[in-house]
Amino acid sequence: MPKLDRRELARMIKVYFHKELEGYEDAALELGPYTPNGVLASLESLADISEQVQDCLARKDFSWVKKSVDEFIKDNTLDVPEDTLEYRRVSLEIMKANFDILAVLYHQQHGDYPKTDALLDKYAVADTQQVQAAPAVKEEPGITLFELIDKFCAFKVKMGQWTGRGIKENPKKFSKLKFILGDVKVSSINSDTAMDVFDCFQRLPLRLDAKRYKGLPVDEVISMEHDKKLSVKTINLHMESTSGLFKKAIQWDHVDRDYFAGLRLSDDESDDEKRLPFETEHLRTIFAPEPFWENCKKGIEQFWLPVLALFTGARMEELAQLWVEDVYEMDGVLVLDINDNGTKRLKNKTARRKIPLVDFVRHDLGYEEFVKVQGKAGHQRILPHLPYTQMRYGHKPSRDFNRYLRKMGFKKEHVFHSFRHTVIDSLRNKDIRDDVIASMTGHSNGANLPIPKNYKGHHKVSFIVEKVLPHVGYDIDLSHLIDWKERLKT
Repeated sequence: MPKLDRRELARMIKVYFHKELEGYEDAALELGPYTPNGVLASLESLADISEQVQDCLARKDFSWVKKSVDEFIKDNTLDVPEDTLEYRRVSLEIMKANFDILAVLYHQQHGDYPKTDALLDKYAVADTQQVQAAPAVKEEPGITLFELIDKFCAFKVKMGQWTGRGIKENPKKFSKLKFILGDVKVSSINSDTAMDVFDCFQRLPLRLDAKRYKGLPVDEVISMEHDKKLSVKTINLHMESTSGLFKKAIQWDHVDRDYFAGLRLSDDESDDEKRLPFETEHLRTIFAPEPFWENCKKGIEQFWLPVLALFTGARMEELAQLWVEDVYEMDGVLVLDINDNGTKRLKNKTARRKIPLVDFVRHDLGYEEFVKVQGKAGHQRILPHLPYTQMRYGHKPSRDFNRYLRKMGFKKEHVFHSFRHTVIDSLRNKDIRDDVIASMTGHSNGANLPIPKNYKGHHKVSFIVEKVLPHVGYDIDLSHLIDWKERLKT
């Protein structure tokens, strides 16, 4: 049986596409004519199946087409064993072809045949002799990968999308892609290249800059055993960055297609399973005077950030990047204005909000006065000493606090972000509506908070003050925190 030849595979997929499409078209002709209700039912069915296939493509779950793949391999006498990258590549191409078949059938069922032309052209089968006579390797002209990345980065800076330290940090996210592919011609990159890149990311070590990997080629590095590899989240971020790069390359007419689109690893664990809220006893452990003050010696941020997170449910980066001007009085209370003005960044648009602070933080702990002192000292950011690492100010304080948690005996399910879950769970247990909680935490309409569909935005600060603020509190003694100036000699 012949080995898998990628050029020949592309031709086989085109033949498969037309064979399958003709079978569906013949079946549709035999069933016709359709009643109006029959047309609607067929359209709904095609839409549902397309959505399922798209979900499978995103998760790289090829079980849906396994039978078709096995028949395809058998019909074409290919030597492609299961549990190999080649088998997954064939599965991907078969599933993509089926997705396109569904799109053609959907337009045909609408009676909109012109819209099928582009897809049919995509699967046009060239003359067999011409295919065989084509040169095996052809040097394509055009821009190289490194040149494309430089152009992309320059564009981001010019458009003001990358500012401040991001101008230096953001290009680093393409370093691993450069290592994997080298400075290849962008026009030579295809679906096989994308699958290889996807596979390499899953086999790279966490720290590629370690001495043991210095000077080694990518093939040798991915064949080695590594103590730690890239996380699912990191791999998906790399693939998203690469896809974004090639989407822009399409706009610039350097490539015709983004082969990296949809290449993601599925992550079966939900956020709630990964990050557990702190129970009351956990909070007593975290804020126990002796260990807590010892940890605060790392920096003033180890005092303020946990305290603010406990009483606001705000994300680490939202708190770490706060400017002095983001803290002011509104409706009789002190608020944190969470925004993406200037160089600040937010997770999404719904993260923009104003969070009122309880009097304990404003007056007893003196946060308002602390912010004013920072402003008088000429600082723009409230915590100006935090380094901008990994494209965020919260990286170091988050790492330091999580190390403190491990030292105190907490497992990996408890992290700084657990404060956010703690606030949400505490308010839910006090019968606060989810849409009201979302106004304080900045959640979007997602899995964690089922916000009503007719909910258009966040509630006013005065509403949060009335409905939420009286319920923000815990059954623990935090009176020792009032002496923080003396404890930290600030």
